[in-house]
Amino acid sequence: SVSQTVSYKITAFNGNCTLTDSVAVMWKPNPIPVLKKDTQICNGTVIELDAGNPGAQYVWNNSLSTRRINVQTAGKYTVNININGCIISDSIVVATQLPPIVNLGNDTVLCEGQYYLLNVNNPGASYLWHNGSTLPSMLVAQPGKYAVTVTRGICVIKDSVMVAYRHIPVFELGPDRYDCFNTEVKLEVPDTFVSYNWSNGSQQHVTLISNPGKYWLNVSNGFCSNTDTISLYQLPLPEKPLGNNRYVCAEKTGADVPNERVVDQAV
Repeated sequence: SVSQTVSYKITAFNGNCTLTDSVAVMWKPNPIPVLKKDTQICNGTVIELDAGNPGAQYVWNNSLSTRRINVQTAGKYTVNININGCIISDSIVVATQLPPIVNLGNDTVLCEGQYYLLNVNNPGASYLWHNGSTLPSMLVAQPGKYAVTVTRGICVIKDSVMVAYRHIPVFELGPDRYDCFNTEVKLEVPDTFVSYNWSNGSQQHVTLISNPGKYWLNVSNGFCSNTDTISLYQLPLPEKPLGNNRYVCAEKTGADVPNERVVDQAV
């Protein structure tokens, strides 16, 4: 076998006739297959395939002719590598795996006392939250950044969300009211809120009530709202404690002292 560049010379004889000829045999190295073993990627992930052998010519089965190609779909990828006429073929099978679905949603604003459930449950997956929890869900009760890493097979998906809290507007309509019949009552709260919605339809920070009943007010600070209620009672007017008007007649006696005689007369 030939392993280096060698010149070969031959002489042929035919009686007194001779003929000499020579040939140079040059050894050329074959390209080296360098594509890795068959592999898996997470669906949607891009992987680079490198055929190596700098200076060679390349023909891939997807018609590309570069040394490196990027792929993200499953399939068998084959490349012919040509170095000075020496050609080898190399190939690799790329499989894809479906990633877990992880979506914590948009950053959100909650009101005091509200809870928010973050759920990233995916069958067969494992979970790691920012605080070390390994459960598929987390109940939010405090402001901050919540982050999770979900792993299933070769797929690793991360997501995070910011949660902020706003104060609930504080106000009071006061205790239930007891007023006289046919009395107009003024209900008023501070005018520092964004919106007001009374049960009687008023949208101002103050309203006038003339009928007994239960009334409520909902106020908002632009983010959070709060509601308070008050009951108004009307007491009947008392009856006249002295009764009807009375007239007194004066009569003279012997001592010219008036002697009263009362005559009732309704007025």
